[in-house]
Amino acid sequence: DAIERDRRVLAHYAASVAVPLIIKEQVYGSLVLYYADPQEFTQEKVNVAATFSEQAALAIENARLYTAELALRQHAERFQAISNDWDVS
Repeated sequence: DAIERDRRVLAHYAASVAVPLIIKEQVYGSLVLYYADPQEFTQEKVNVAATFSEQAALAIENARLYTAELALRQHAERFQAISNDWDVS
């Protein structure tokens, strides 16, 4: 199960930090950074991780929007083809 897998991974690292992947109040998951050496997570380090997660979430959202746009375009093309078949002018 996922919790046990996470525990096995964490056993190999001295520190980790997780930040959410959120765009427009939609949560896509989380970004987890693992460190072999013990770390103190200063606000600056957390801010860097949060900035990186925002960029990753934007990339995920852009990919989702692109996929949705392609699907809409294909639907419009099929609709146009059907409309042309019914055109009796």
